[in-house]
Amino acid sequence: MSADRPDDPYRTRPNPGDPERAVAEAPTSQAHPAAVAAGPPIPPTAWRRTFSGLRAAAATAGVVALLGVPLGLLWLLIAPEVPMVKAAQGAITVDSQPEEFVAADGWFALLGLAFGASAAVGTWLLLRRRRGPLGLLAVTVGALFAGLAGAWVADGISAAEYHRLRDAAAIGERFDMPPRLRSGGVDGRVPLPYGALLLPAFGAAVTYTLLAGWARDADLGTAASSWDSPAPRTPPAPPAPPAGGAAGPAHG
Repeated sequence: MSADRPDDPYRTRPNPGDPERAVAEAPTSQAHPAAVAAGPPIPPTAWRRTFSGLRAAAATAGVVALLGVPLGLLWLLIAPEVPMVKAAQGAITVDSQPEEFVAADGWFALLGLAFGASAAVGTWLLLRRRRGPLGLLAVTVGALFAGLAGAWVADGISAAEYHRLRDAAAIGERFDMPPRLRSGGVDGRVPLPYGALLLPAFGAAVTYTLLAGWARDADLGTAASSWDSPAPRTPPAPPAPPAGGAAGPAHG
């Protein structure tokens, strides 16, 4: 009797309940040669992580930069005004060397440092899963533009108010000039900030770096990657089947 006959009782038949043996005995001629050469498709998780990280960094920098507007308004309220007198040739200061200019620059420096430190702490606490190098870059760039925005808004309001008071004053009449920032600005053909405008970014970079250095965990307190979504939980592996030849449970 031939072993290839379908009625051969001794021919080994595949067990339909054994998936490993079914896969091993499955024909491979149906697979496309290009698919076999290319291998399994790579999931685009790396691209999604990069795009998500850049988008979160841009949003963080934008929010921090917009907070520079109230920073400039607060500086206008706190910084002292300069006593001026209207003369025939224009307005001059009452004192030959007014201290209000130095005080105004000092207030902007202190507020800028406090703003940068607060922005770094807020970013560190609120965006816990976004900690990392891109988080440092986002809050530093955002604080830099916040200083520029605050100085631009404050300078525009101060200049408009100064011209209004000067034009309304009579010759020999005194008035108070709103504070003006003198130790910082934007200079050069390529607009680069300098002076006190860099202090918000400096405070943000130093504070964020210190928070990262003081972190007790190597992942900066995050369970997953700095710019990734929470990692899915892996289900427990099923128990291994009993070894061949092992005796099963006895049935009475």
